[in-house]
Amino acid sequence: MRLSLIIFLLILLVFSAASARIVEEPLQYDHNGAQLEGIAVYDEATENKRPALILFHDWRGPGEIEIALAREYVGLGYIVFVADMYGKDVRPTTAAEAADATRELYADRDFFRKRAYRAYDAFTKEYWIADVKRVACMGTAFGGTSALELARTGARLAGTIAVNASIRPASEDDGRKIQGRVLVLHADSDPYIASDELHEFIDEMRAGDVDYELIIYGRAQRGFTNPDAPVTVHGSSYDPELAEQARETIDRFLEQVFASEQ
Repeated sequence: MRLSLIIFLLILLVFSAASARIVEEPLQYDHNGAQLEGIAVYDEATENKRPALILFHDWRGPGEIEIALAREYVGLGYIVFVADMYGKDVRPTTAAEAADATRELYADRDFFRKRAYRAYDAFTKEYWIADVKRVACMGTAFGGTSALELARTGARLAGTIAVNASIRPASEDDGRKIQGRVLVLHADSDPYIASDELHEFIDEMRAGDVDYELIIYGRAQRGFTNPDAPVTVHGSSYDPELAEQARETIDRFLEQVFASEQ
C-alpha cells in the first residue's frame, strides 16, 4: 500500500512538471515616441499572483541570455519581464552600436529613469499575476544601472539588484525616493568604476536611509558573472566560482525581499 502511494505521487509529480508550459509573450508599449517590446515569461498554468522580477538587459539589448535567465526564475515560481530600454527595432550587433544605443540614456538621467519606469508600469498593469507588492528588478552592467535608475524613480519595489553596474547617483538626494532593499555586487578590479563612485553611492544610500548591501568581490573583474565576457577586453574576465557565489547571493536576496512583503 505504501509503495503504491509512493509510485502514485511520483507519477503525479512527473505529470505536473510535464504539464507546465513556460510562455514567452511579447508586450509592446511606448515611451516618448519610441515603440518598445519587452517579453513576459511565465508559467501558463499559474492561477495565483506571483512574485515579479523585471530583468533589464545589458548594452547588447534584450536577447537569448535574458530569456534563458528569465526561464530559470520562472522555474522558481516568479513571473519575469525582460524590459526593452532601446526600442523594438534597436538591437545592437557591435560594441559601437551598443555604445550609441546607451548614449542617449546616460546623457539624460531623467529620460533614463522615465524609460525604465515605463517598462515597470506597462508590465505591472498588463499582467494581473504580477503581485505589485512583490516586484523586484535586476540587471548586469547597463542593465544594473537601469535597475537602479528605476528604483530612483520611487517605483514600488521590494528589491533592486545591480551587478557590475555604474552606480553613481545624479545627486545624494536620489536615494530618498528608493523603496525596498538594494543589493549591489561589485568587482574590485573593475577599471570602469572609480572608488569615488562607490563613496557617492554609499552617501546616497545613507542619505535615503536605504536598506542596502554593497558586496565587493576581491580580484574579480567586471565580467566575472558573464560566461561570454570578452577576455580581450581590459578588466573583463569570467570567474565561474565567483559567478556561482553571486547567483546564490541574488537568489537568497530575492527570497528574503519577497517573503518580507507577503
